[in-house]
Amino acid sequence: MRTVAGTLNISSLERQIAFKRYFLKSDKDLEDARHIENVFREHLKKEKIKKYKALIEQEHGIS
Repeated sequence: MRTVAGTLNISSLERQIAFKRYFLKSDKDLEDARHIENVFREHLKKEKIKKYKALIEQEHGIS
C-alpha cells in the first residue's frame, strides 16, 4: 500500500487469519480471524491459510 509518507507493507489476508487463529489465539484474535474470513470469503485461498498454519506450527512447535 502506498501512502503520502511512503510504502506500507501489509501481509496477506490468509496470513493474518492463520496468525490470529493458530498463533495468537485470544478470543479477540479468533473473532477477528472469523470476521476477515466472512468479509473476504470469496477472495481467500484456503490452501494458503493451511500453508501458513503449517509454517506457524513448524516454526513455533505448535500443534
